[in-house]
Amino acid sequence: MKLTADGYESATQTNFLSTALLTQMLLPRIVNGGAIVFTTSMTRHIAKLRTDWKQHAITHHHRFTTYGRSKLMLTHYALDLACELAPRGIRVNCSDPGIVDSGIITLGNPVVDKLSDKFFRPLISTPAQGAAPAINAANSQLTGQIFTLNHCTPIPESYLRDPLHSIASEAVNDALAISTSEAMQ
Repeated sequence: MKLTADGYESATQTNFLSTALLTQMLLPRIVNGGAIVFTTSMTRHIAKLRTDWKQHAITHHHRFTTYGRSKLMLTHYALDLACELAPRGIRVNCSDPGIVDSGIITLGNPVVDKLSDKFFRPLISTPAQGAAPAINAANSQLTGQIFTLNHCTPIPESYLRDPLHSIASEAVNDALAISTSEAMQ
């Protein structure tokens, strides 16, 4: 596990916080009627929101659940952003490419990795297939959706009822306030 200069676990910083902060900085330049597409992951289903998400990612780091929590938080943030930007006609969707043949599924165990190469990799998507949901999300007139290889569905309304739903947007706002404050010094 690596920590960023800001003290975040690197997967959380890359997959959630930096993605959301860059989006916030670009919002003034996104034209009305534009589209924002975030890449989420099916691993969001194995994670839960936590009030101590930042510290937990460091003290209880697990490759897949930490990654999954970062994608879950990004999906919650996408739902808030879709509601916020709807008046401007800006569509905010998520792309879930499924399992794509990439280095993330290499576990570093020669026996397991060899078996995976023989039996598992032939069944998963190529990078080109994995890109299709993002392209579909960008071209869609829908907002607040999760696009997969075969269909799209709304980001679950149950996310809004989750008592911890707001922590994703609050984390982005807090980090944005810190970076703005530091830039002014």
